[in-house]
Amino acid sequence: MFRYLGGRRDWFAAGLPMQGTRARRLLAGAAARRDVPTCGLSDASSDVRARLQAGRSAVCIVVDDAGVVLGRVGRAAWRSRGPATPVEEVMDVPTTYRPDNLVESVIAAGGRASGGVVITTSDGVLIGVLDLREARQRLAGMRRTRGRAARARPRRRPRPAGSRARATTRTRR
Repeated sequence: MFRYLGGRRDWFAAGLPMQGTRARRLLAGAAARRDVPTCGLSDASSDVRARLQAGRSAVCIVVDDAGVVLGRVGRAAWRSRGPATPVEEVMDVPTTYRPDNLVESVIAAGGRASGGVVITTSDGVLIGVLDLREARQRLAGMRRTRGRAARARPRRRPRPAGSRARATTRTRR
């Protein structure tokens, strides 16, 4: 038998399965793209630039050997620097979010983050990047679907007045 000692919040923040009403809502970990380009501090800047131009992502996440996020490099960073510039000089430190955060709250907090927001475990290991524009569209689609499902449900007919059980009290004589 295995007992997880990290606690419920840490379990959820690691992106592990959950149940209940929160599991039915759109979570950041489920909506994050996992196919984001990654690079290391020692990677050549020309290689990272080529990865960004080849892929559909606007950012490259800088990670160490264990997959822990160290920074983020966007396409705009290369415009002001030469091709021989090390990744360490052009990267910025991103704000990270946990996979159990609701997408609505990440959108509210992330504002207009270019290239999306980074989703990591509580240990800082990369899970993916949540594109805020895609997340808004997905959320809007879910709301429309829920609205149609709510309208499609049959309404309950009220019971006739005489069929309800009535609480009565009797006194003994």
